[in-house]
Parts: sequence; structure tokens; C-alpha cells
Amino acid sequence: MALFQEKSKKVLASGVLTLSFTAGLVTIGFLLTYTIQNDSGHTGLDPYHALAVFVPVSIIGLIHLAVVRPFGSAGWLAASVFVVGLFGVALLVFLDRSNTLLQYEVWIERGMPER
Repeated sequence: MALFQEKSKKVLASGVLTLSFTAGLVTIGFLLTYTIQNDSGHTGLDPYHALAVFVPVSIIGLIHLAVVRPFGSAGWLAASVFVVGLFGVALLVFLDRSNTLLQYEVWIERGMPER
């Protein structure tokens, strides 16, 4: 019975990592697609709301990497999840600092910059 429980924990952990990885990639894909299609440089939604995805993804990857299973194939998956989360945060910062995609009010405050 203990072997079954251990196997179930590993499957669950791999599922959480895979779901986190997918959520991060889908959010990055959405942000990039929206940014490419948006000619104005501003949007009604705050792009930083995507941190609600990227911060948990990074934390899940880091916890699995540091505590749960740092070695083997799960370690690579955990590292990939962590990198996707960090890349998402870096993408948001880049879009903000380069005035590429700003919330409308921020765009107005910055003097309606061109892209």
C-alpha cells in the first residue's frame, strides 16, 4: 500500500508541474499574440495581472526543484517550470519598460508614447 501511495504522490507532483508549465506557456503565448496584434501600445487590462499566473508557476517550480525532487527527469521539468515563470515575469517587465504594452491609464500618464 505504501508503494502505491508513493507512486500516486509522484504522479500528482508531475501533473502539477505539467499543468503549471502549460499555464505559463499559454499565458506567454497569449501576451505575445496580443502584443503583436495591438497596434496602439495600450490596453484596457493591466498586463501585470498575468503575474497571477507567473508567480505561482515560478514558486511551484522552485519548490519542486529545491525540496521535492531535485534530481532526475522531474528535476528537469521543475527547472523548466521555474524558467517559464521567470521568463513570464521578465516579459511583463520588458513590455512595461519599453512602452510596448501598457494599461491605458499608465499610457496616458507617460505621455502617450509611440511604440
